[in-house]
Amino acid sequence: MAKRVVLELDGNLATDGFRVRLAIAAGSEPHAPLRLERSGHLPAAPELADLVYTHWHCTYRALDDTHPRQLKPKHIRIGSQRERLAACHDSSQMLREQFQTWLQADNFRAIDRCLREELQRDEVVQVLIRSGDRQLWQLPWHLWDLVERYPRAEIALGSLDYRIVLPPAATTHPVRILGILGYSAGLDVSADRQLLEQLPHAEVKLLTEPALVELNDRLWEKSWDIIFFAGHGETDTAGEGRIWLSETESISIDRIWYGLRQAVASGLQLAIFNSCEGLGLLARQLEDDWQIPQMIVMRDRVPDQVAQAFLNYFLTGFASGQPLYEAARAARERLQGLETDYPCASWLPVIWQNPSAIPLVWPEPQTTPAPAAQSRRLKLSRRAALWSSVVIGGSLLLSQPAAALLNHLGMAQHQNGQLAQAQLFYRAATVLNPLKSEPYYNLGRLCEKFEHDLDCARADYGRAAKLGLAEGYAQLAQVQIQQQDLAAALQSTWHCLRIAEYDGTKAACLKNQGWIFWLQGRWGEAERVLGEAIALRDDSPHAHCLLAQLHEARGNFKWARDHWQKVQQFADIDIPEESDCLGLAGDRWQ
Repeated sequence: MAKRVVLELDGNLATDGFRVRLAIAAGSEPHAPLRLERSGHLPAAPELADLVYTHWHCTYRALDDTHPRQLKPKHIRIGSQRERLAACHDSSQMLREQFQTWLQADNFRAIDRCLREELQRDEVVQVLIRSGDRQLWQLPWHLWDLVERYPRAEIALGSLDYRIVLPPAATTHPVRILGILGYSAGLDVSADRQLLEQLPHAEVKLLTEPALVELNDRLWEKSWDIIFFAGHGETDTAGEGRIWLSETESISIDRIWYGLRQAVASGLQLAIFNSCEGLGLLARQLEDDWQIPQMIVMRDRVPDQVAQAFLNYFLTGFASGQPLYEAARAARERLQGLETDYPCASWLPVIWQNPSAIPLVWPEPQTTPAPAAQSRRLKLSRRAALWSSVVIGGSLLLSQPAAALLNHLGMAQHQNGQLAQAQLFYRAATVLNPLKSEPYYNLGRLCEKFEHDLDCARADYGRAAKLGLAEGYAQLAQVQIQQQDLAAALQSTWHCLRIAEYDGTKAACLKNQGWIFWLQGRWGEAERVLGEAIALRDDSPHAHCLLAQLHEARGNFKWARDHWQKVQQFADIDIPEESDCLGLAGDRWQ
């Protein structure tokens, strides 16, 4: 199970305090239905505001780190290194205690209590703190007692103002990463390079100390899923973050903002700035409505060893299948082992989240199809190519109507049981008009029903979905459920519901969503969503089947019987999942 917690804090830490609004959603997606909302207040805390400033800007920065990922002149330091380390440890403990005391304010207790009543310890919980107060971002939110008691919860920061971003379509292509290795005098970015190059199921392009024009061109020329920067960085006196591309060239985000906007429009989901004072990079983010969906940045100056360790821990976990939030928490907590020499190492990494964005999921590599199926598709594709050549040679068929005609011919062959010929026509239609979604959808049906090849079906349904066919998302979700990829399936249902026009399609997507919740043990949500599906289409046997099993598990046998009768009334024995439901219904009501 998963939940999404959003805390909006409107105000400021030093003088006014915050008006607090809590929302808890029944799923981790931005548009998941809300379970409840509450309001409260956190008081002004001028002493805490002073402490958070002096801790980071004075005590923490007084440490004589020999390899910081920032360029600053050396200052005269007072006291020995041991004394400075002890002072930083003491300062962090004071900040922790004052922060936790502040969260115990009377007008905030109701929200805290509500959270503990609604959340389960084994749930994945995404906690998003939204505020416009920069001092609040510097607070150690991961030390909130609530977060420490829930081992699968992680904190992210976000702005009160944001632009809604569309969720990325489900993808099976390798993760496309643009790695920028900037000016690195005194740093060891070779470890960053090696880690990026060894990532599974990833296409990595590395730029080493690139000129601004080269970096800008790469942002414009190709779509990227992740952008990564390693090298020196800093925040200037105006509070704006800068990254050093080379010894002689540093840039603010302003200098590449058009390129980043283009990257977001082309699908960029995550930016990782493994350099110092990353929160300063957010200044431009907040002034423009083209925000990067997710960023991982450092709260303050980061030692080279800490930066390397975090990247290693995070990308290793993320690429192995951990959700982004869980991978970030695990990587952050592992940094605690470095805190004898590097105080507050585990305080530094932070996720910055656009509230409307769905966290990126690292796709699994596609499995190689069985030789027989691969050979069969190869033969068919060659025949399709030959047929397409003949068609293209005919001057009357070089048009979009020709693709529609071929698709209809394929459907006719499909209905007559001539499946190989149907596939031939469908493939030819995609050659003539690659932007027509229906032939890809029909090819997915053949892969699923004729070849029993779910990977093939997933690919073709995915192409139809990307071209805007809601039915493609519905079938894609069903295949993903069968492959036990529930996170991707749930994402596909949200896409489907966003663009579906017809009740039947909406009902299919709601049924799939209820199926996912049922498999996850989220019975209350499953019952609600399946009820919505049946309200749209009462002749949905699979929805009745799932709801019948849910009622049986709860001991509501009379209600279950009603739904089993609907299964027997509407189910088609030729559809596998409906045939299975008929078998279950027959076992109960012989």
